[in-house]
Amino acid sequence: MLHRIFVNHHAVSTTTSSYVTKAVASASASSSSSKIFHYCTSTSNSKSTDELVKQLDGAKRYNLLQSLVIVKPREQYLPHLVPQIRFNISKCGWNIAKASSMPLAEGNLPLSKLKEYMVLPQVAKGREAPYVGMAKQVYPNAVHINKQSDKLWVETTCNRLIDLYKAHLETEDAFVRWRVHIGGRSEHHLQSLVSAITNMVSTRCKPLHQLFCSSPTETTPYTKGDVLVQLLFTGKDTGYVSIATPPLMTYFQKTISRLPSGAIPEFSDRLKERILKHQGTVNQGGGKDGIISQNLPSRSYLKLAELAERFPDYSMESPAGGVAIDLGASPGGWSLFALEQGCRVVSIDKAQVFDKRLDRYKDRSITIQGDALEYEPPKAVDWLLCDMKVPARTSIELLSKWLQQGWCDRFIVTLKFEGTMLITSDIEKLIKDTILPHTQYFNAHSLDNGGKEVNLFGTRKINKVLGIF
Repeated sequence: MLHRIFVNHHAVSTTTSSYVTKAVASASASSSSSKIFHYCTSTSNSKSTDELVKQLDGAKRYNLLQSLVIVKPREQYLPHLVPQIRFNISKCGWNIAKASSMPLAEGNLPLSKLKEYMVLPQVAKGREAPYVGMAKQVYPNAVHINKQSDKLWVETTCNRLIDLYKAHLETEDAFVRWRVHIGGRSEHHLQSLVSAITNMVSTRCKPLHQLFCSSPTETTPYTKGDVLVQLLFTGKDTGYVSIATPPLMTYFQKTISRLPSGAIPEFSDRLKERILKHQGTVNQGGGKDGIISQNLPSRSYLKLAELAERFPDYSMESPAGGVAIDLGASPGGWSLFALEQGCRVVSIDKAQVFDKRLDRYKDRSITIQGDALEYEPPKAVDWLLCDMKVPARTSIELLSKWLQQGWCDRFIVTLKFEGTMLITSDIEKLIKDTILPHTQYFNAHSLDNGGKEVNLFGTRKINKVLGIF
């Protein structure tokens, strides 16, 4: 059985303290080489922001951009998306898209806002990139296509793409690689359109064609210089063409999904593969619910599995044994996921009801019976995990305390909501005031496998510069 320790509130036994201390020490050598983010060096610039922005005013690569931005929400959550995006990307006139039968939000991103962002130091770009937890996919630099044939869709896409490519040549934002996502069409139709686009580009601009990324998009992370071409069909022959150039990819780095239309293909199959890898067998009866009941401690496991698919750079892999504290852990869904990734896990809950699957990891797993809200670790740990059913404000205050005390390097925390609204302006302001000042990287996402929830994840502020771009 698991090593269980019974404590009252945050009074931690000597055995527990020793365990966490040793676990942290053994993990420290590997923590600096974590795969979670790409590290970049910042550059200093003595020119003022206004001077730098002015230099971009005549830049053709910006002047060719369209201000229209389309945002696809998590299914059925459009009413919650609009107020959230208004708060996090302000002064863009966000509203429900009227030209679409599909539930979408639309706004107009001022070029001045993009330029002001792009002249920020590298460290600030990572921090200031907007996050929108209710968004599944973002379509910047978009144009609306109304009742056109496939041929005209392809011509519009190629003409815009080639013009933008030429405008970015010999600049710091030059194209390095481009890929195509298409939503709202069958797989056969999708492949036909991609072939038509690449063939036309090959005929008209061979250097650009050579930069086409033919690898599966869901397994190819974005890097600096990437360009994303998206065609979103909202009706039979209507929709949007979006081309996210390198500056736009940088600005929307936290919200543009590498998954076409923001959807994970065949998630159930991927889940089975994950279970098979770690458990050696998969009981498959009863569909998705059967997979969960027969192979996992709880449905909450799916949240971390989905987060790993959506944000692969934010991985919990810790081959050398990073330490994770799971608050409110019973029956052990998040603890099991962390253990499978190689972490040493301390699971804390008033209820000592844990799934037997955790027993196979008893050499690096302990449980503590106590109040998770009052627990204080004896030393800083790699991960704070929290999926407790408490008010969102309570979870934010808990995370803020852990960040201010320096008790964790990375975190995944669920905000759970009740009633009609998910994210409110009060909650957004609380996050902005009490969480963001203490983080180096911060993001949020409402997962398909969660309920009325938003998951916050990120890293505590450290001395290195973070940012994929």
